[in-house]
Amino acid sequence: MQNELSERLLNFVADVIKLVIQLNKTAMGRYVSGQLMRASTSAGANYEEACG
Repeated sequence: MQNELSERLLNFVADVIKLVIQLNKTAMGRYVSGQLMRASTSAGANYEEACG
């Protein structure tokens, strides 16, 4: 279970990175992309920290 969730979170971050690359092509996208990256990567980091 733990490895499955870790893998899903990693895949989620990879998908967000692909989205951020596309968002950076517009001014509004650049505005949003930084926060989106911070929020999406923190989920995985928080989960791994909680697991020890």
